[in-house]
Amino acid sequence: MIRRYRKKPVADNGIPCVQWKCDEKENNFSDVQELNHGSRRCLAVDDNCVLHIRTLFVEELALPGDYIVPNEWGELHVCSKDHFEKNYELLTEDKDIKNE
Repeated sequence: MIRRYRKKPVADNGIPCVQWKCDEKENNFSDVQELNHGSRRCLAVDDNCVLHIRTLFVEELALPGDYIVPNEWGELHVCSKDHFEKNYELLTEDKDIKNE
């Protein structure tokens, strides 16, 4: 599920992001793909549940629990769970924002 978060303490409309979840049985790759404008391009998951995101300059690796956040141009980047939770707060509770 894609949810909106706002960077603390700035008041704004929030940013769409996905927390990467993956285990032996399932993952939420489809949510990351949706955040990537419906494209699988530049995205891959390895056998260890690591999400690989190719950006313009580097390949970023997301471990389960990390957050996937688009920059202002829509390119996806990895934000560690600790850093994300220190700097962002949930803007909408359990609301799917696909159709906003």
